[in-house]
Amino acid sequence: MAFGPHEYIKGIIHDNQSATIDCAEGSVVRAVYAGEVTAVMDIQGVWCVILKHGSYYTAYSNLATTTVAQGDQVQAGESLGQVGNIGQLEFMLADEGGRFYDPEVWLKR
Repeated sequence: MAFGPHEYIKGIIHDNQSATIDCAEGSVVRAVYAGEVTAVMDIQGVWCVILKHGSYYTAYSNLATTTVAQGDQVQAGESLGQVGNIGQLEFMLADEGGRFYDPEVWLKR
């Protein structure tokens, strides 16, 4: 599912603050830009990795495994972990003020 508002059922709008990316279980998730790992957390049985890139943050969730720890410096393309059995990666982009942006602009085509 793309970033932004979507109508699921007539009259019911959901504003997706991330991009939901369908992928195979076990797919390697890589950093889209160099940065520092600010958090690695378990959220109800799935992992989330948050990176700081200057004044921006990216979050990668629905991971089954992680390969980084808080405080690590990562390079663009470096592995952060693997997608879990949900088969979807939630990818989020926000600034220090908490404003969310369409994260697809940071993805390589």
